[in-house]
Amino acid sequence: MTPSEFRRLFSPAHWALVAAGLVACLAVIAALIWFATAPGRERARAAEARAEAQMSQARTSSAADAVESAGRQALAEDQIHRNTEASENAIRNAPASQRTGVALDELCMRKSARHDPQCAGRVFDYDAAGVAARSR
Repeated sequence: MTPSEFRRLFSPAHWALVAAGLVACLAVIAALIWFATAPGRERARAAEARAEAQMSQARTSSAADAVESAGRQALAEDQIHRNTEASENAIRNAPASQRTGVALDELCMRKSARHDPQCAGRVFDYDAAGVAARSR
């Protein structure tokens, strides 16, 4: 290699040209990668939008279920309170000689005591919700 070729090969202008070529090649490669992955990004965005819509629907459904459940719980508590008051009134209003039997009847009408051996043979009419009807 002659000194003039050597100087030309390692001159700043030559390296600037080489650097510009490398930057251009990297830019082309980056653009190819960008455009090649564009459909994947669109699919990912669409999937994210679908997931967000499903989560929003699930949150709405969950809130509706919670409200419904709270309403059912309030109705059940109200029914229990009414049954307790009715039982208390029935026991208080019964003649003294019949209070034990009335109290046992009132106890056996409760769902928690239906299968108790002391309640065997006592017949009550139950509605669709499983609440014993008072036959007196």
